[in-house]
Formats: sequence, structure tokens, C-alpha cells
Amino acid sequence: MISRRTFLKRSAAALAILELGQGIEARGVEKAPPGWRGKERVFEIPSFCEMCFWRCGIRGNVDKHGRLLKIDGNPDHPLTEGRLCARGNAGSQLLYDPDRLKYPLIRVGKRGEGKFRRASWDEALDYMASRLNAIKDELGCSGVAYFPHGIHARFFTRLLDSCGIPNYAEPAFAQCRGAREVGYSLTFGSPVGSPEPVDLSRAKVITLIGTHIGENVFTSQIHEFATGLSNGAKLIVVDPRFSTAASKADYWLPIRPGTDTALLLAW
Repeated sequence: MISRRTFLKRSAAALAILELGQGIEARGVEKAPPGWRGKERVFEIPSFCEMCFWRCGIRGNVDKHGRLLKIDGNPDHPLTEGRLCARGNAGSQLLYDPDRLKYPLIRVGKRGEGKFRRASWDEALDYMASRLNAIKDELGCSGVAYFPHGIHARFFTRLLDSCGIPNYAEPAFAQCRGAREVGYSLTFGSPVGSPEPVDLSRAKVITLIGTHIGENVFTSQIHEFATGLSNGAKLIVVDPRFSTAASKADYWLPIRPGTDTALLLAW
């Protein structure tokens, strides 16, 4: 912890540095043009963020040696429009983390001993194929199950399809939005999906029940939510907890847990 006096001193110093930088810019000191980092050419490579399942559009700044310098949001992405959360900005640190796995490892000791040896991709793929086939031969297709989460994890379902294995499901469906999707399908004939097809940025009134928007990393959704509030939308938050969204609400309804249905019936 720091004292109030120390905090004020450091804040004043930071402000002075900021003003100095603005003064230098005002005096005509040239800044690096887009696509350059100092005197070095930088290439912007479009891609998708891998830091969570939301998969925001990004542009990686890569130098002539192929090294990723930093990550920016892609302004051409239709959902995120160039926005990127703190986790996405830190993606380059994950890429160059010294503990990141860069090749397959096969365990050579007992489970939990932490003993592995490096293997080639061909060896690793052959090993996995032999293990899957052995389980299928012993237990049938029901002996293997896969629980993916996020868009990038679903690519492995094609592998299971080719092996004749039908057992895969998202845990998030049961833990998060399954009841909602089933309810909408039975009532309206189709699920809501994710991201939800709602126009938060142009809404006049936004009612939140059972959501913690503002405390997650759904970048495009939070952007639309913030835009709607800045455009004057009224916000009603139903939540026993004083959440981030509740702190922005015109009406916060801290009902007792489990009484959501009673509230809806009353409405």
C-alpha cells in the first residue's frame, strides 16, 4: 500500500511527463507513421485473438524478422471494431512465455512425476491415434468423450466424427446458457445463440437479469452496452449483488436469490 501523499506525488509526476510529451509533439517532432516502428518497417497481420473463446479480431505487428512486437484490435472486424481487452493485449507475452509448450511431450514417468520427453508431431499423432483405436476396440465408441469450449475447440469434433465417436458436448451449455437456449427453442422455435442478436447500442431501455456484463471479456458486447448507456439508454439491473452493471443502473433491484420467476410474473 502507498500513502495518499505518495499517490498524489506520483500522479503529479505522471501528469508532468504527459504534458511534456504533448509539448514535444506540439513542437513538431515527427511521430512514426502507420506501419513503422521508429525506422523499422512493421507488417500488420490480421488474425484472431486466442486468449479466450470470444475470438476478437486482431492485427499483429510483426517486424522483418518475423517477431511479434505487439497486438492491436482490428478496426475492420464487424463485432469488436478495433477494441481489445487487456487480456488480448497481453497475447504477445503468452507467445514468448519461456514456459509455453512448442512441441509435443510424452510422459515417461508415473502420472504426477512431471517426467516427459520431447516427441515429433508425427510420433505424437500416431500415439494419439493408437490410444483412441485401442479404447474403441475395448469399449466401443462410447468409451471416448470430448468436452470442448469455444469456437477453436470445436475443430476437434471433426476428428471424433471421423473416428465414429458421437460423444461431445460443451460443459458451458449445462453450466451457463443451456436452460435459456432450450427455453427459447421450445417457445420461439430457435435458440438465442451467442453473441445474442440484440441492439444494445440503440436501445432505449436495457434490462439485465442473471448477467454480469461489464465483469467479463465479451469485448463487442461490452462495447455495445457502453455505447447504449452513453446514448442515454435507461438501465434496469436485477441482481442481489451490487455488480458493476448495477453501479451504472437507473434502477437496481436487489431481489432475493431464486425469486426471478416471481418478479417476471409480477411484471
